[in-house]
Amino acid sequence: MNTSLVTRTTPRASPSPAAARTPRTSLPPPGITDLPVELLLHLQGFLTRGETNALAATCNGFSALFHPLLWRDDIATGTYDSAAWAVRGADGDSVEFLERVVEVYGADPRRWVRATGTRDLTSASLLGLAAWYGRSAQTRWLLARGADAVGIAGVVDSPLWEWRPRALDMVLLGRRSNSETGGCPAALFLALLEHGADGRVLLMWLGDMYRCDEHKNDCATPIIEWAVSMSGRSPMMAMAAINAGIDFVLDCVGRPVLALSILLDASTPPIPPWFHPVVKCVQAIIEKCNTEGWNSGLMDALEYLAPRINADPLERKAVPLAYQAITRSSINPDIRYQMLKLLLETTGVHPDVEEPCAEESALLIEVNRLVDAGSCPDLRCLEVLLRYGADPLRRYSRIEGGACSPLVLKSHIWVAKKGQLGS
Repeated sequence: MNTSLVTRTTPRASPSPAAARTPRTSLPPPGITDLPVELLLHLQGFLTRGETNALAATCNGFSALFHPLLWRDDIATGTYDSAAWAVRGADGDSVEFLERVVEVYGADPRRWVRATGTRDLTSASLLGLAAWYGRSAQTRWLLARGADAVGIAGVVDSPLWEWRPRALDMVLLGRRSNSETGGCPAALFLALLEHGADGRVLLMWLGDMYRCDEHKNDCATPIIEWAVSMSGRSPMMAMAAINAGIDFVLDCVGRPVLALSILLDASTPPIPPWFHPVVKCVQAIIEKCNTEGWNSGLMDALEYLAPRINADPLERKAVPLAYQAITRSSINPDIRYQMLKLLLETTGVHPDVEEPCAEESALLIEVNRLVDAGSCPDLRCLEVLLRYGADPLRRYSRIEGGACSPLVLKSHIWVAKKGQLGS
């Protein structure tokens, strides 16, 4: 038998049960991110601008592909929403997107844009929008490229009024109306002032709106020096500048003595008693104690201001107003006593001096307080007033009385209640 013709077959081995259960591996189906760029750009032609923007927001790859197209089209058609976003949506005070919109896509840095997402502000220049959001670096960048610091910078259209503010107004309005107010406004103010902005508006707003958590003398001093420079324009301008500067310093600067010295060394006309720095400082201490807690820097300011009271009758009339403000306040008794004692010791102004705009003397106010006090009244303010010459038997010309003054009657009532007037 020819064995070479015999074909020997070997039975095929059966797969193991485990192998039979193992699925065949396969690649995932391609997604939209795997499509060629050419096809993606073709598909984008069927989308609206809003749909394209939504698609660009889904991933970094689509953002890099579609956002430049959107920005270029936005600038070319004159819509300028991308330019507004470059200011409003920037990370902090960055100029990165603003540079790209202007230098790469050809936006005009002097153009106006729609002000979406802002309270009552309907439109603004790019500079005005940067000022509104407190972007000092963007503001300087735009000013260096021809933006107008002097002209109208926005349109405010509320149900009650319409206004076209300038760039400095926009800084202050933005700080009042918008939670994203940027950092310290000093750099913004200085940038606009250096490019010709009319700074008189600051004299009306400085103390009220110019505040932030970053104020130190190094950033406040340039604004104070500017306010002093305004004092040479006219007596009224000088008074407005110094008043605004003092309000700002006492309200915002933690250690105000340096800035106060700059203001008070300026040549200024006589200031009415109720606007005097001593009165303002006392009021600032009382307000801070009522709202924010004790501020030792303001007491340093009062120690600096009190000895500067001179023989000018108009200046000396301010001190009784300060006495009354102290005794009328409800702040910590220790602080009230410190302020009253400091002024009585350093100014030499008698506590019984009458001021036409004062309705009550400090002594009468203090006695009224003690009459209404509880079982443990604090006598220190009364004692220091009496020590420096306040007369409990004196009748005051502005107080109507019968056989004796109301002050004496109040004193007798208080003595009867407490049994302790002190000598």
